[in-house]
Amino acid sequence: TGLGGGGTAGRGTKGPSGAPTTKTGGASSTQVGTTAATPTAGAPTGATAAASATAGTAPTQGAIPLTTVPTAPKAAIQPATLQFIINHSAAEAKFIQQAVNDFGKKYPKISVKLLNIADTTRFYTKINTAAVARNLPDVWYTRSFDVASNAAKGWQESLQPYVERDAKEVNPSDIWPALRSQTTYKGQLYAMPYNISNFVVYYNKDLFRKTGVPEPANDWTWDDLASIGAKFIKKNGSKQVQWGVIFPTYDWFMRGVLASNGGKVFSDDLRRSVINSPENVATFEFLYGLLEKGIAPKSGQTPQGVDPFAAGLIAMNVNGSWPIPDMRAAIGKRFEWDCVMMPKGKTGSRGISTAGGAWGMSAFTKYKEESWTFLKYLGSTEGINTMVSDHLVSLPGRTSCVPAFDKAAKSGNQPPKHIDYISDEMKEALPIAYPVFYNEYGTIWSNRVSAIFNGSMSPAKALALIESDTNKVAQRYFK
Repeated sequence: TGLGGGGTAGRGTKGPSGAPTTKTGGASSTQVGTTAATPTAGAPTGATAAASATAGTAPTQGAIPLTTVPTAPKAAIQPATLQFIINHSAAEAKFIQQAVNDFGKKYPKISVKLLNIADTTRFYTKINTAAVARNLPDVWYTRSFDVASNAAKGWQESLQPYVERDAKEVNPSDIWPALRSQTTYKGQLYAMPYNISNFVVYYNKDLFRKTGVPEPANDWTWDDLASIGAKFIKKNGSKQVQWGVIFPTYDWFMRGVLASNGGKVFSDDLRRSVINSPENVATFEFLYGLLEKGIAPKSGQTPQGVDPFAAGLIAMNVNGSWPIPDMRAAIGKRFEWDCVMMPKGKTGSRGISTAGGAWGMSAFTKYKEESWTFLKYLGSTEGINTMVSDHLVSLPGRTSCVPAFDKAAKSGNQPPKHIDYISDEMKEALPIAYPVFYNEYGTIWSNRVSAIFNGSMSPAKALALIESDTNKVAQRYFK
């Protein structure tokens, strides 16, 4: 069963090909047939008219409404040394250090000691151990799908009293509604924005021309993607050497694909899984069919250690908003490439799912006013531009940062030409939040979905197990 209706066609994680398990934040996931970078999501308004005009069409999605709470009392800034822990690549850490330096010039009384733990497993071990000991860093990097869990455990300080007090500076309506929803727990904002990630389809323009296939257009569907992809199947004898598409199977990515086809993953109150539905089974049968038909590569079919899209072995690459700098470096001048928006599902929607990166404050910090002052700067337009927009570290977490992102993206006339589709898509982003049991769900997802794509388990059986296993975990949170 295809995902689409009628429409017209016109960092080193290996995926449906060779798919090992990887960590994307606290949740595990696999990717099918792709060597896309693992997102530092950690992947934008009820914004001002000016911001909407620069960012493209104003988004129509809503965000989880914030609760009005008593404002925090204003306190004078005192001399303090803040501990600040992040989980980033060396390149990204350099940009964050620049923001720390800029903050120090504005607030000389506050010293910030930055520690970057690049290894994700070590980072989470450090944070979890410190939380149990009530010795968390004053400020730390938190992925949006960790926020509800951290807040429910009492690790993160609610920022809502400070947001109420300093609303003019914070301007919460400038934060992408999707990110605002994901960093809100029980109506209160618990983190300041960093970046947000979504997905588009990158494609090899030279390969399309060579094969005589019209380039995809933004009004296409998943059925269109399948029919287009089939035209790129190429074999050398009995061995397949070229494919139509590669796509990820991240849990948060697939949440959007399932939604575009009328399926849900969690109940509206985020208390249980409802993934085992006919709509979702049909979606997975369609995606597995892409592998069976040779449209997408199966595990082990593409050369090990080779980025199949950059090598010209794949026509289309469903990938995130974060790997553009890496793609530019890997592809170089080999071929011309561009991007198109995600295909539409049976509902007529693209079901754009997102995940973001953010900054949280320890519930145990002795320096609340000083930590909040630092968080405000990190989450400001100036801070985000320094860390994210100017270097294309996925989409910036504020809509007011989109002009700087677009300027950096288009400098030097580098591909993709239609990079603005990434921010334009955000008008269709789902206003979803993540449940408190999301990390456990991610591990369950990874194990069962891997079985679907290696052909060892049917989608119907795998989704039934995902739902039952997840709901056993969820019961521990809602007694």
